[in-house]
Amino acid sequence: MTKKTGWKVGFLICSLAILVSMEPVSVQAYSPEAAHRPLSSLALETFRACFHKDPFRGARERIIDGNAAMDEGMRNLTDDDILDDTKVRIFSALQRGVNWHFFNPEMTDTKFTERAPGFLGEILVTMLGLDREIEQSYRRPWDRLKKAFANAGNLSDKARIRSDRALYLGGLLHLLEDVSVPAHVIPVFHSVTLIRFIGDFDDQVDYLRGARQVDGLSIKDAIDSMPADMDKLAAHVDINRADFCKLVMDGPMEPDSIRDRLAGETLELTETSIPGSNCSHLKWNTFWTVKERSGNDYFGKYNLAKGHPLFNKAGSIPGPAGTPECKFTDGDNAYSDFVFKAHLLALKADLRLLNWASTGFQP
Repeated sequence: MTKKTGWKVGFLICSLAILVSMEPVSVQAYSPEAAHRPLSSLALETFRACFHKDPFRGARERIIDGNAAMDEGMRNLTDDDILDDTKVRIFSALQRGVNWHFFNPEMTDTKFTERAPGFLGEILVTMLGLDREIEQSYRRPWDRLKKAFANAGNLSDKARIRSDRALYLGGLLHLLEDVSVPAHVIPVFHSVTLIRFIGDFDDQVDYLRGARQVDGLSIKDAIDSMPADMDKLAAHVDINRADFCKLVMDGPMEPDSIRDRLAGETLELTETSIPGSNCSHLKWNTFWTVKERSGNDYFGKYNLAKGHPLFNKAGSIPGPAGTPECKFTDGDNAYSDFVFKAHLLALKADLRLLNWASTGFQP
């Protein structure tokens, strides 16, 4: 990795944090309005329907606000929240720029992309109250949320315990749901393009310019911005309610196990065949590749080989010699069906996490 002087790295890290905090949140993860909020709302409603007594009663909006705050920052939280150092370290929009929302259970050892060394670098980073290292995986905010959820139980005010735990639970739900996006778990880099100036990230940005995947200062992932089909999801839950209730009646799983299971399920989903007589020879993972990693070995890439279309875009993929091409239209139903299955995996994982958290909300 190319080393830079302390003040330059500090300046770049601060600039990255500011740009990420200003970007539309759909650049960085599921859009809160299109997916995070409705998914966590449906999970809470499904959990309530499975029991006569709802442990999250009166805390649901706070949970959903905590979920959205992981991308939106603290603008919709309370004045007390903004003055709380623990919450600022987790939910500040500036921290979002140095705590990325990617996670692969087999690649969490690659922790930091760059550090802001030297006296001037430390000053620049400290001025904005940022972590001094960029975290590629979301290990750091995930661990902070779990610790804060546990520590909230030491408060003397029962109402404050519920309020704080609800906020931290919402943050955990957000990071958990992100793992249902292939580009977050493979992972494939997408966010602000300024990152090309920190470390060896130019290769993660430049290859996309010709494919029009770079929009201004941002790289966008199609699945992040695709809205959840809540009518279809709700109908599926109604038809299969007994199966969904079983998820919250079995013995609780620990958060790390729930997250790792979802990561595996998302990767398994990408291994399924694309529907259609001309496409069945292909698997969904054809849209992403982990085979050509360059200087930074954490991220894969979007597959652009030989005119390969990006996910949710029109295009065709050649079949074996003498066979028809696998063709897609913009917003093809096959794309929507794949994303529905990913959202369904996220919903089930949410229910498992709510099951784990529910004992912390007992009166």
